Amino acid sequence: CSDPVLDRLYEVGLLTARLCMLDSYVDCPGRERVMWIDMAVEAQCSIYGFGDTALWRHCLFLFAQNTSRLPAVAGAIKGFAPCDYDPLLVSYTMYYMLSVCDYYLHSGDRAGVEALFPTVMKQFEILEGFTTPEGLINDKWPGWGTFLDWSAMDYGGVSSCNSAIYIRAHREVAKLARALGQAGTAGGLERRAAALTAAYRRAFWSPQDGLFVDALYNGKDSGGRSQLASVFAIWAGLTTEQESRALLAKITDKKALLP
Repeated sequence: CSDPVLDRLYEVGLLTARLCMLDSYVDCPGRERVMWIDMAVEAQCSIYGFGDTALWRHCLFLFAQNTSRLPAVAGAIKGFAPCDYDPLLVSYTMYYMLSVCDYYLHSGDRAGVEALFPTVMKQFEILEGFTTPEGLINDKWPGWGTFLDWSAMDYGGVSSCNSAIYIRAHREVAKLARALGQAGTAGGLERRAAALTAAYRRAFWSPQDGLFVDALYNGKDSGGRSQLASVFAIWAGLTTEQESRALLAKITDKKALLP
């Protein structure tokens, strides 16, 4: 492009992605060399940088073939794989579902996605056992529970971000189901997403602050107001255009941010 600094950043980004593309995507080429669900992001980078979908497909199948055996979550996608125990993070389980949807958009691999679709739907079945009475993701997920970001935010309790990912998963998998000719499944997921959106806004919107809250503890606001909570609400399609613009202005206001 016309900016040499951006060109250099792009080149470094491509090099980083390439060094993490081994027999699977790995989170780093040195210390761990483990295929975490971070591969959902790495795959997006490599598809734009290298046009590769074969490694992405391979990784999705590796995860599907090495699911949890814990009774409460048997069949759940692990946080990293392959491994012989159960590193479980609820957000990572849901990111897997979204990565399958993204893979289909970029690859058009109908046969591969049809083979993975039962695994995707199995995650919904498992997740339903870990929801609040309103249907949002609760704080009872076994293993390592929740991880969202390394920044200063509250991801304990009933996390707004987890529920945002959950709702987006309903919407994206509904699109995938329609593409695979499963209109009934798609309709059910779309209706569920609409109901969950209403529940999400009742639970997590703070009208006095004009922001989404990080989490609830026993139904009470945790007090946290992170950037990520509002970003996820926008990303999941839970806000109007006008609300999105207002949220983006607030969460980028340097006067309101922690040092």
